[in-house]
Amino acid sequence: MKLFEIVKGSFLRMQHFRFDCTLLMFLMAVLIGQSAHAEQFYKFKDNKGRTLIQDSIPPEYAKKGYKIVNAQGMTLEVVLSEAEQRRKLKESQRHLHEKTLAEQEKEAQKERDARLFQSFSSAEDIRQAGNKKIMVVQKQIETTFKHIQAFEKNLAELEAQQAAGGKSNEEAIRKLRDSIRKNNLFILRKREEQNRIRDEYVGYIKRYQMLSIVHK
Repeated sequence: MKLFEIVKGSFLRMQHFRFDCTLLMFLMAVLIGQSAHAEQFYKFKDNKGRTLIQDSIPPEYAKKGYKIVNAQGMTLEVVLSEAEQRRKLKESQRHLHEKTLAEQEKEAQKERDARLFQSFSSAEDIRQAGNKKIMVVQKQIETTFKHIQAFEKNLAELEAQQAAGGKSNEEAIRKLRDSIRKNNLFILRKREEQNRIRDEYVGYIKRYQMLSIVHK
């Protein structure tokens, strides 16, 4: 029995010793890992383009960007250069501005769509409204064209008198020519306005028809 107790005690001590060794090795591994992780270095390039790894970094190199690495050379953090940070900030602000504009345009389009349905009951209503605006401008063009005809008639009479050796009125001739030129420009602008109105109302019709399909 004594021999059995001795063997048993020895076996238990060996098991306890193995447990202590395993625990000790685990703790050492954790401490070593923590130590390696806690130990950090700066990886950067100097003015000659050489890659350096040091426990500190000069301010003039820090501005150009660097990496923080551990003892095994594993990258823990990347610090961008000041120029790159400014570029990314501007890019972020630009994206934010574009997003804001897009959201504002989306809201504005909703308001325009609402007014479109409030103002018109059909695509034909839109077409008629556009034609009425075009006709208003057309009347302005026709009135101006009559003025031009009158100016041209007076100008022709003055120029005929001048050619026949009669009294010359250069000032009157100059004013008539200037009036004809200005009225022709007015007609040109009004025809451009008609085209804009036509395009605008064609767009309204297309938008109205598209929204009508969506709302069905």
